[in-house]
Amino acid sequence: TGAAQLAATIRRSLIGAFAGISTINVYKSVTDNLKAYQDMRTRLTELVGTSHQYRKEEEYLIQLSKDHHKELIPLADSYVRLIALQKQGILTTEEARKITEGFSNAQSALGITTEQQGFILYGLSQALSQGTVQAQELNQVIEPMPGLLDALGRAAGFTGKGVGVQFRNMVKDGKVTSDFLKNTLIKALQDYNGAAEATADNLSAKYRDLSNSYQLLVVAFEKPIASTLTPILNSITEATNYFSGESSTLSDGLQTIGKI
Repeated sequence: TGAAQLAATIRRSLIGAFAGISTINVYKSVTDNLKAYQDMRTRLTELVGTSHQYRKEEEYLIQLSKDHHKELIPLADSYVRLIALQKQGILTTEEARKITEGFSNAQSALGITTEQQGFILYGLSQALSQGTVQAQELNQVIEPMPGLLDALGRAAGFTGKGVGVQFRNMVKDGKVTSDFLKNTLIKALQDYNGAAEATADNLSAKYRDLSNSYQLLVVAFEKPIASTLTPILNSITEATNYFSGESSTLSDGLQTIGKI
């Protein structure tokens, strides 16, 4: 009968969709790594403008992740925030790299989380995007990093006790320009040089190195992975679009299935 045929069609479609979803779940670790890398590539290529320049930045980030034993994608996310400032003419590529490496070392030395790093970089972006640094933006940079305020004070040329307080007072008095903060920060971050590389024998570093190697292996097989998964994803999308557009028919069909 027509109802039975409809029920059979719906059953086959559902089975096909669920089979595709099961395949996606099997590939979940692979796809998660590949998706993250592709998204990073898109953002960075958009900022640097050419595929040639992207490859240079990619090589830099991969090497830095190896040298500093950091997960590649979070490291790249931090770098992308700074490259956005480079595109605005606020930082040079060399300055963006020095700040990235400085914060990576500070992260290892101080135990800064990825979330805190994002908070710090947001405050820094705000501070560097205007002529005079505000106290609120300075606080966003220094609060998750105990000791950085004193390092900024020493880098600014203050000596003796209370060098951090003296630097903060300069900011409150409106005497710290974005350029001065940038140059002082790059100098201050040198206090943490070598902290990331010193983690090389830690198990956490070993696991991050392994995670990066796995991710790069997945990217090396990007084309065959994509060619396998793209038809499956398209089929699932078509099936779910069909069912969402035919909800009343599907409901009747499911009731029919229950009666057969």
